[in-house]
Amino acid sequence: MPASDDVDVARVWFEVLPEQGVEGIVAKRASGTYRPDRSWRKVRHSEVVDAEVVGYTGTPARPRQVAVQLPDGRTVLTQTPLRPWSCRSPRT
Repeated sequence: MPASDDVDVARVWFEVLPEQGVEGIVAKRASGTYRPDRSWRKVRHSEVVDAEVVGYTGTPARPRQVAVQLPDGRTVLTQTPLRPWSCRSPRT
C-alpha cells in the first residue's frame, strides 16, 4: 500500500482512488503502530440515500442489522452490524 505523510497527497488519493475501487484512506500518527484501540482512522466516501426501514436481523431487544428498502425497490441489509448502544429505544 502506498503511504505518505503529506496531507495534500492524501487528499488527492482520497479524491482519485475511488475510480479504482478504493473506498477511502486510513490515517494514523506517523509513530503509531496497529492496535485494536482504534487509534487509526478510516475515512471513507459515503453516499446518502433516503430509504425506508422494513425490518431487521437478530432479536427485537438486540437487532444486528437493519433491512432497508431503497428508492429503486431493492431491499438490502446494512453492511455494518449494529452496536448494542445504538439500539436503545428513545426515552419517553
